[in-house]
Amino acid sequence: MLRISHIHCGILSALLVLSPAVQAQAPSRVIDEGTARRGYGDPLPGGRGQSPGSPVISIVDAARSGDVSGARGAFLLGESVNARDGRGNPALLLAAGAGNVAVMRFLLEKGANPNLFDRKKRTTPLIAAAELGESNMIRLLLEYNADPNRTDATGETALMKAARIGAADAVRVLIAAKADLNATDYSGHTALWH
Repeated sequence: MLRISHIHCGILSALLVLSPAVQAQAPSRVIDEGTARRGYGDPLPGGRGQSPGSPVISIVDAARSGDVSGARGAFLLGESVNARDGRGNPALLLAAGAGNVAVMRFLLEKGANPNLFDRKKRTTPLIAAAELGESNMIRLLLEYNADPNRTDATGETALMKAARIGAADAVRVLIAAKADLNATDYSGHTALWH
């Protein structure tokens, strides 16, 4: 009798492991101990705790699309928060240009450099946020020591960009952060002219 119950237990456990209905009822979540230290409890990407068929994206693609969990997964797999796309655009700049505040906050919390710029236009995340008139993004970047007086390839600062589009709140935030009111672009114009 003992031998039969042992065999039945083996068959039952094999059926439980192989049954799709049972697998669907019991989600498989593998928590990385590193995520607990960071305060995040998401499963690791790449098939180790992630649902089948879920794509693993780069931190740059996550920044562009606003996918915080994708950015977290790429970070946990060792991708740099200062990674650049093929055109030389840093992830933080892509997130700022797309208005993805949650991804920006994640990247900054993990040590992204707020003063990195793209290689062609020399646009910083702060300048991109100012071009959108997003005062909350500007505050966030300034909180992480973004330089309000950094210029782009035309010599324009974030203050000039915000003034050009009439973003009064963004202008106030930048002035409070000691943005240079007398700085001129390469044409000799100040923020007041813009």
